[in-house]
Amino acid sequence: TKIEKIESYDFDKIYKFIENLGLEEILIGKQKILLKPNLLGAFVPEKAVTTHPVIVDAIITYLKKIGKEIVLGDGPGGSVSATLVWQKTGMKQIAEKHQISLVNFKKGGITLKKSNGIEFPITNYFFDADAVINLCKYKTHSLMSYTGAVKNFYGLIPGLKKSDFHKSHPDHNLFATVLTSLYDLIKDKVAINIMDGIIGMEGEGPSAGDPRNFGVMFASRSASALDY
Repeated sequence: TKIEKIESYDFDKIYKFIENLGLEEILIGKQKILLKPNLLGAFVPEKAVTTHPVIVDAIITYLKKIGKEIVLGDGPGGSVSATLVWQKTGMKQIAEKHQISLVNFKKGGITLKKSNGIEFPITNYFFDADAVINLCKYKTHSLMSYTGAVKNFYGLIPGLKKSDFHKSHPDHNLFATVLTSLYDLIKDKVAINIMDGIIGMEGEGPSAGDPRNFGVMFASRSASALDY
């Protein structure tokens, strides 16, 4: 697990942080990489709800340098328009700049998988990739207290099914079981977890809190270790 003080969205510093993670070795034999940022909704980067585009730009630049095929995607919450999410969060511009696929997990179909007695509909984009890189955001969360690396995988469940799990598991202990069961199911395909904690969120997260400059980036092979 790596933690580094980076106080602003300086491309060169972020790129160097990524370059020093040993990803070339980690990704040997893995060609198609799915990048999973936190794209909760249609928020501009300054609101600190979503993964900052400079971090996404830096990881794509590095992955292209080592010859990987890249897919960038998420399943934004609720019934929000994915097109609006891509535009507001800066992902559309990044995908166009690098000429990579930007995918909406609500399309492309699902595969049902069971873990800990819970059946999860998981986007097929996850199964199509050789490895996944988790690009999460450092924030508070009104139900779970905190949302980071493990919670970011909840976006692998497309569309409104996410709301159904919230309704059927209404308190934080029950919902933690959902999150950890999902993580158990998918963790073997996760190459690395990189957290944007440069400007994170405190207060009523994950979307109504206040941006705060924590000035830090984290990375770990284990999402649970990173969160801890």
